[in-house]
Amino acid sequence: MSLPVSFRPQADAEVQAAYRWYEERRSGLGDEFRGALDQIIDRVGHQPDSFPRVHRNIRRALLDRFPFGVYFEVIDTLVVVLGVVHGHRDPTRWTSRR
Repeated sequence: MSLPVSFRPQADAEVQAAYRWYEERRSGLGDEFRGALDQIIDRVGHQPDSFPRVHRNIRRALLDRFPFGVYFEVIDTLVVVLGVVHGHRDPTRWTSRR
């Protein structure tokens, strides 16, 4: 059984910014980023407990090929994505989004 996944507005904005950045580098690269993100989000929805906790109930899933972490928590029967953060940025930027 898969849990539904919801993105906080800031996390959605981070995804859009990363998509645009990759598309500016090479046409189609943004779509590849979205594909990698979709794959990890599917895994998160199916097995959220398989990802390591990084702070209290917050877990992190790492994208394949792209240096991004998806920070999320499970609230009741919903996965809430708090941030999609580049590996070189401050990973705690999502903490105020809970």
